Amino acid sequence: EKHSAERYRLCRDRLRSFVATLGREAKVKAMRGKQIEEWVGTLEGVQSAGTRTLYKGMPVAVLNWAVKAKLIARNPIRGEITFEEGGSRGKECVDAWSKEVFTKILE
Repeated sequence: EKHSAERYRLCRDRLRSFVATLGREAKVKAMRGKQIEEWVGTLEGVQSAGTRTLYKGMPVAVLNWAVKAKLIARNPIRGEITFEEGGSRGKECVDAWSKEVFTKILE
């Protein structure tokens, strides 16, 4: 399934926001789920369970992709994120990205 350029832009912007919150010097192996929870809590206008789940899923998806691509040995936040029940956005929560998609997101 292909997503629109606008969708990629939104994902990229959210991921950049997360990285800015952590700081560019942050190490992946030092990341904790609490940092994602806190980041989502700071986002203006994010009120519904579905939106919180979608945004929490973005950094998780990047880390899962990095494990599959053998860029990191393990996802340091696996099992540390609380995804709320209800309001799921299903396919909008990306759980695996191709290298091309990942590259687009980081551009």
